[in-house]
Amino acid sequence: MAPKKGTRKSSAARLRAQAKYDKKPAQKKKRAALNKENRRRGTYGNGDGLDVSHKKSGKTVLEKAFEEPPPQWSER
Repeated sequence: MAPKKGTRKSSAARLRAQAKYDKKPAQKKKRAALNKENRRRGTYGNGDGLDVSHKKSGKTVLEKAFEEPPPQWSER
């Protein structure tokens, strides 16, 4: 289901905002930690469709790389 008109930024604006967010040192550190955990679990780059993500409790959980809706939209 597509979002209602006017509820999302344009694609170009959203991509610019996401790129700015991804450059932050805290986000780089979080991404590096998840990549390290993926390598430790043997799921990094093997095409199994699984990924590691952080939960509110601080634990890491193995889950599908692409879920609908994205995990950040749901309760954790």
